Amino acid sequence: MMRTWAGSDDGELVVAAQRGDRAALDTLLRRHEGRLAAVCRRMARNAADAEDALQEALIAIVRGLDRFDGRASFGTWA
Repeated sequence: MMRTWAGSDDGELVVAAQRGDRAALDTLLRRHEGRLAAVCRRMARNAADAEDALQEALIAIVRGLDRFDGRASFGTWA
């Protein structure tokens, strides 16, 4: 049975995602996607560039998640 992560805090999600739980990773990324998208829209010159930047940011988060040590909140790290 797959666990639902909707009520979990970011710390729990990060630990589970670092252990390979894709549902936790998905929940974590979706939780922060709106804020990241807003930052990308402010920085980009057009919607297509903003979408590309968001995708690159999400990929970078996934690739670097093993380096997140929890000393800062995930929202400021991401």
